[in-house]
Amino acid sequence: MDGGYQVGKYLIKKGHRKVLFIADNEVDMDYERYMGLCKAFREQGYNIELSIQFLKVGLVYEERLEDYHKLLQILKNDKQITAIFCASDAYAIEVMNELIDHNVKIPEEISIIGFDDIPVATLVRPKLTTVQQDIRLRAREAIRFLNEGDKGECIHLPVTLIERDSVKSL
Repeated sequence: MDGGYQVGKYLIKKGHRKVLFIADNEVDMDYERYMGLCKAFREQGYNIELSIQFLKVGLVYEERLEDYHKLLQILKNDKQITAIFCASDAYAIEVMNELIDHNVKIPEEISIIGFDDIPVATLVRPKLTTVQQDIRLRAREAIRFLNEGDKGECIHLPVTLIERDSVKSL
């Protein structure tokens, strides 16, 4: 939840008031990222229903392509959306490519932020603003969790927002 919260605070600080959140599900980590985003907006007094829209994309690539056409319609119909927060860098990069293919300028016309800080996040243009998590720590905790058995605990690892070039100030 902290990563989504950091994204929300960052986007608000940059002047964004309406955000589109994109994920492939509404459970577990993706849902926690969404809830963190909502928490940040709520704390600043924003109405979540007016400030944040959720777009669930398909897991199969062909379904996602159809959903990205919905994305273009959403952006065309709601000019107040100024930023897109994707639950993963992979989705953020797909969104960037789709928007660039339709002559949308990033971040001039829409800001994009991802999650994970995968290596390609610095290779795309503009470089992707994202939330970094320690993958080695995540792997160690997963192994520990598997070795100790399911105790019903939820593990939250520290994350850091990495500012690059895909988000602009309004």
